Amino acid sequence: MIKRFYNITIAIEAIMINKLKTTLTTLGIIFGVASVIVMMSIGKGAKKEILDQMEEIGSNNIWVQSAVVPGADAKSSRSINYGDYLSIKEVLQSNTKRISPVYTLPVTVKINHSSAGGKLYGVESSYFDIFSISLFRGSFFTDLHTDHALPVCVISASLASKLFPKTEVLNKRIKCNDSYLLVIGIYKTRNTSLAINDNQSIEFLESDIYLPAKSLLMRFGNESLTEIESEQSVHRMPFMTEGDIADDELPELASIVVQLKHEMHQKPAMAIISRLLERRKRGTESFTVFAPEIVLKQQQRSREIFNIVLGTIAGISLLVGGIGIMNIMYASIVDRIKEIGTRLAVGASRHDILEQFLAEAVLISCTGGLIGIVLGIILAKATSYFFDIQTLISVSSIFIAFIVSVGVGILFGYIPARNASKKDPVESLTYF
Repeated sequence: MIKRFYNITIAIEAIMINKLKTTLTTLGIIFGVASVIVMMSIGKGAKKEILDQMEEIGSNNIWVQSAVVPGADAKSSRSINYGDYLSIKEVLQSNTKRISPVYTLPVTVKINHSSAGGKLYGVESSYFDIFSISLFRGSFFTDLHTDHALPVCVISASLASKLFPKTEVLNKRIKCNDSYLLVIGIYKTRNTSLAINDNQSIEFLESDIYLPAKSLLMRFGNESLTEIESEQSVHRMPFMTEGDIADDELPELASIVVQLKHEMHQKPAMAIISRLLERRKRGTESFTVFAPEIVLKQQQRSREIFNIVLGTIAGISLLVGGIGIMNIMYASIVDRIKEIGTRLAVGASRHDILEQFLAEAVLISCTGGLIGIVLGIILAKATSYFFDIQTLISVSSIFIAFIVSVGVGILFGYIPARNASKKDPVESLTYF
């Protein structure tokens, strides 16, 4: 034990004497370990972000969105409408858990001297259950509010604090364009955005304001719904007779959200919806049917490939650091041949020489590993702060990075250490 401690002491002295070489070698390990930690934290953060989006958007939900048809006017584009919603609801009723139409309208929200941009979402009360939107205070609107098109709304906690920084917002009225809405509930703020393609996306923003679908139509310039006296009249649309409401005259929707009872029915349900709308729209591609979970899994796969590439680059950095350790060890052997011969001549065993040089390699890699861990954590935090990228630093990523750095030191330090221990004492003492 005393001899081993002595060998380690000699290794430390040698490292201190060769400060420049040691520093340059250690840099390779430092940046390699830091790169591994940063890449793994970005990968884990991206995975958590997608899992959170899946939880918020729903794993068994289907979206039907109106699509912009290039070169088509509003009438010929035949966007999805309330009749499409009722048809989908009827056809999939045995497999549907919840369903809601979605109307949207950008507005300016005003209260006293405060104003903010926002978007109105006209939905059914089931919409909140579909997306597990949590209530902060107050209540969501009910079927009673919807049936009577009452001017009530639910806003986010962030918007509430912005419009009413010092007073209670519940049961207060806010002005949206030229109409007033009574705030009956505040939901927990959430910010989620999922790009479907260049023109379409799913967004949950803190400026979103929810109100009953019928209220939005009747109070914000579109009174088409008042012409629909009952759902029964709309169900007769495929067999319209004179006097019924024309399909083109029905209120247009931004989207339809369907929550299925079972996730396994997702793809068959999407195919049924597509065929149904193709018949109703006479082949016009004015809609998009997609499952957010499928889109998210595609994005997750792309990010995993990207993370593999980045991880490979980080691994190469560690490899370069290991080669640096090997180079400095070989250089040390050449510079210290006489020292090796002297130690062997005065009684040091070949095992002692091996232990000394191997200790140097391990000390360099451990020091570089520890500094790299600190640098990696700082860089991961900085990446999250400056680039708005979610990072998740785990104990496992730190452990892996450190073990790899030590392993690199042992692997690349063993060969030159073994060569040093095999030197002939006489040859070493006569070396110039």
